[in-house]
Amino acid sequence: MENINEKTLQYNSMPLHNPLYKVGPVSFRANIIKAGVAIEKPEVIADIVPGPLMYNDNKIFIVLLDVKELNEGFSDEDTLWNEIVIQIPVMYNGEPGLFVCENYCTDIRGVLSARETYGYPKVPCRILMDKHDKVVAAKLFKLGSNREMMNFTCTISDDTPLPEGPPPGGMNNKMPRIILLKYIPSATPGSKPDVKQLIAMKYNKPVIHKIMKAEGNIEILEGAPDYLKRSGITNTVGMSCLDMETNVAGGEVLYDYNS
Repeated sequence: MENINEKTLQYNSMPLHNPLYKVGPVSFRANIIKAGVAIEKPEVIADIVPGPLMYNDNKIFIVLLDVKELNEGFSDEDTLWNEIVIQIPVMYNGEPGLFVCENYCTDIRGVLSARETYGYPKVPCRILMDKHDKVVAAKLFKLGSNREMMNFTCTISDDTPLPEGPPPGGMNNKMPRIILLKYIPSATPGSKPDVKQLIAMKYNKPVIHKIMKAEGNIEILEGAPDYLKRSGITNTVGMSCLDMETNVAGGEVLYDYNS
């Protein structure tokens, strides 16, 4: 009798005899509020960017994701979720990218699948959302200790016409790629990691329903990571909101540290 663990499976996450999630393209619709944030000490941010990526800027991006519709690739057990994502603008081989250094997520299934498959640095958290008319307020809490990490507030203005040309947000080859550091440590103490790779996410063409202007504020609180507190966040330098369907197609290895 063939062992189920040796079969070629549609579901290839652990445990193989009863996989937690599917691996494949997914599509979801979300409001994506993206804020550019000026910083006083860019060297603090540069210290956490892995080579050969290069950071030479004075800002980062903080993104609030409010998922409101699951379209494809999800199971009946999957639910809507929220995220707060820290993105760092970088260069790789002369091309712009957005390095995701931290990704707080309220859905534990999404945390596990994104970490295992792509190397997304997703961290379980609690996000308290308050939406009233055009005002959105989100407070980020550490899971467990419940320490307050961040306040994200914004007011969304009227819809703006869809622009000519490629859609914003890094969803095609003309826009900055989303880059992740996939890292799987070795079970043997002192050994090099089993996997250490830079992964570039791949997306099919998104469906943009609305582009909206926004303005607001980011407040870094006591429970936030040390690099965010030391970088000296000063003010937002631009904010926008997209109502968009994101179509995740997979990823590709940009750089393999073990090769």
